[in-house]
Amino acid sequence: MKKMCLVLAALLLGACAHAPAQKAGEAAPNSERNFSPAYVNEVIVKGKTTREEILGRIGTPNSIQRRSVGLATGPAQVWNYWTAPPLQAVAKGGQQPVTTLTVSFDDSGVVQEYEAADTSVVIQ
Repeated sequence: MKKMCLVLAALLLGACAHAPAQKAGEAAPNSERNFSPAYVNEVIVKGKTTREEILGRIGTPNSIQRRSVGLATGPAQVWNYWTAPPLQAVAKGGQQPVTTLTVSFDDSGVVQEYEAADTSVVIQ
């Protein structure tokens, strides 16, 4: 029982640890990523840009969708990025800006299609 408590305590303390500082050349943390339409159009070239280049310039996506097993057509992966209004703006309500990016990759990890947009949401 004591060992179980020690393991549980170690896991809880480990969960409280901070992430290491960002090193030069690493992708920006999620809160500092730039995937505005203007930047994305400079960075992404259909048929040329790879997943690794996207990770290096934009960072880790908010979600990844993979092609279902057994399907041979369609994108192999679709990466989705989005911003969310800060909590202060959510508390205020009203119309808030949101930026989205969707990137589709083929089987070799090269961009097939992408779409970036600056939009807004109404928070009531």
